Amino acid sequence: MSNAQEIDSNLLSTINFSSTRLIQWMNVLREENIRQQNSYRILENFWASQIRSKSWLINVLKMEFPDISGNALILGGWYGLLAQMLVDNTNIEKVISVDIDEECKILGERLSENDPRIEFMHKDMKYFLNFENISLILNTSTEHMTQEKYDAWLEHIPNHIPIVLQGNNFVNCVDHVRCQNSLDHFNVESRLKRIVYTKSLDCVQFHRFMTIGYKN
Repeated sequence: MSNAQEIDSNLLSTINFSSTRLIQWMNVLREENIRQQNSYRILENFWASQIRSKSWLINVLKMEFPDISGNALILGGWYGLLAQMLVDNTNIEKVISVDIDEECKILGERLSENDPRIEFMHKDMKYFLNFENISLILNTSTEHMTQEKYDAWLEHIPNHIPIVLQGNNFVNCVDHVRCQNSLDHFNVESRLKRIVYTKSLDCVQFHRFMTIGYKN
């Protein structure tokens, strides 16, 4: 498969963002701007490529797993934008958003206005081992993990739970330690044996890769 796969424009269509969500995001941004703290880092959540990639994920998930519900686990969940999009646009009832950066929990809770459907957890994903009652696992930060760490993480994932993976070929970011040069390369290094969906999205400066499937 090449990078040039065409994505159906319906899969990139805008999904639901409530006015309550938008108001809360802007409130937190204003507060952080006044404090001269995290406003730029928060704004990075809202690059066009970020919104389009997450909209794509949500719409494909609804297409491939229309009846999925229960609890979802996001590993490398950042400030929880994807978590909010999941609970607002799917039948997922609760999301656990795990990130190694403690600030992601603090700001995520503020950005989501302590939504009871979202639990933020400060933890290294490789030490998250409780998959009981988890219906879906998402890791959209695979470019931030070395191959060794990724393999160690995947080893603990149960075979029966669907996994959503995203990565990219954006090598010009110093935090990206595991980029792939094509969708085929991404799938080789992702190690999923049973693939349900796999395509790439042209984000102008780079390609985002997404694969959904099972470990075995």
